[in-house]
Amino acid sequence: MDSFTFLPSPISHSVELYTTRLLVQGLITGPFKRISDLLNHRESHFAMVDQAALMPLGQQVEARKLTTSIMMNKGNIHLVAATPQARPPGEGAQPGTKAGEGREFYVQKDIYPCYALTDTFVIHGHCHVRQGTNLQTFLEVGDIFLPITNPTISLLVRPNAPWKRDLVLVNKEKLEVMYLVET
Repeated sequence: MDSFTFLPSPISHSVELYTTRLLVQGLITGPFKRISDLLNHRESHFAMVDQAALMPLGQQVEARKLTTSIMMNKGNIHLVAATPQARPPGEGAQPGTKAGEGREFYVQKDIYPCYALTDTFVIHGHCHVRQGTNLQTFLEVGDIFLPITNPTISLLVRPNAPWKRDLVLVNKEKLEVMYLVET
């Protein structure tokens, strides 16, 4: 059963959405605190993007800003990342804090370096797999969009031009290969 954190008023998330041919930057708004909850909500096959700017993937061209909202088929999205924001000094996790600290409910997870390949992207980062399970369980149970932290992303056709994000959500329906790297 899906469990989502609903909020009394909608929240806008500034995101980058990557498809086979497009990079779309804009705002997704919904009653969810986390972008992953919005994307994994199975009752909706489309995501509305406001203030959208469309760019051909991998090309340095001026973004085409649209004046209307667009609807994106979630099944065509390969990965989603929060739009990078400049952080004030000292913001973020404090050294020495443990994952889940201060949370009422917490599922213990093991962190593994991993690779995820779609027909367009190579993503190398960290997968957080529930303790006592394996990659197969991680892929077959639960959400459609899977989190990978601290990823380095590149286009298959341009492996020498990678970019980094703090977190991406990868559409498991777009995965061709995924594997964990033992440390």
